[in-house]
Amino acid sequence: MQNRAFKILQFTDLHLMNMPTDDETYSLMKKAIKKLNPDFIIITGDITMTGDNKRLLINLQTFLDSFKIKWSFVFGNHDYESQFSLEEQADILMEGKYCLFEKGNALVKGCGNHYLKVVKDNKLIALLGMLDSHNTRIDLINNQEIWSYDYLDQSQIDEAVETIETLKIENPSFSSLFFFHIPLVEFKTAIEQKDKTIEGSCFEEISCSKYDSGFFSQVIKTNTLKGIFVGHDHVCDYSFIKDGCFLAFGRCTGPYNYTMPSFQKGARVIELDELGRVSSWIYLE
Repeated sequence: MQNRAFKILQFTDLHLMNMPTDDETYSLMKKAIKKLNPDFIIITGDITMTGDNKRLLINLQTFLDSFKIKWSFVFGNHDYESQFSLEEQADILMEGKYCLFEKGNALVKGCGNHYLKVVKDNKLIALLGMLDSHNTRIDLINNQEIWSYDYLDQSQIDEAVETIETLKIENPSFSSLFFFHIPLVEFKTAIEQKDKTIEGSCFEEISCSKYDSGFFSQVIKTNTLKGIFVGHDHVCDYSFIKDGCFLAFGRCTGPYNYTMPSFQKGARVIELDELGRVSSWIYLE
């Protein structure tokens, strides 16, 4: 981190599918990276959407490494459609010299729960947490099968809180930001209650879990939580503020459209100043 804001570029929902539209996605990403010159690139899930995705992952890893910028990712629900496990897909992407992804603690649910530090002059400015928000689930409630998107597991929440509290022992003031694919229920509540801090677009029903994981209510108590960034819903890019935390959708980067083809593709830019304060905006090609 130099004498300027630390810049994060969030791509989301690439949906690479071995189709000509993949070229559009790469073109957008290249222009964004060249213009914005980020310090870190994060992809928040749904990297591919096909069973045969090995070559797609190899190409993506090569593409991102070509910019010599550190990068990482989280998996989305469509990444489960591959004939390869998440661990096998991760192995391919982790071949990248600049890839900072880690599979995470095997005792914590999911593949890819990992943490990175933003440091300046030996001072911790921010902790970046990347979490696996899993896929879908079916629960048996009153003898009836109830389908839902999944939610962050308590083991992930416990690890997040423990990681933050451990760092606070020697670093009393820093910001924590989290990145995952499926939005929290707080995103839906903000829309339903017409939160006055909302900025941006919402053109579809929020596809969060039917259940509140408790992630926000537990992590906010660490007094470090300043940002949560998600993907999943392709025609939403809105942000809002809750208890001093900035929550936002990324801007869908890939061409896959299921409801509003005219919604322009892009990315989200996130900046952290030396005090860990968050500012963010949408990049459009």
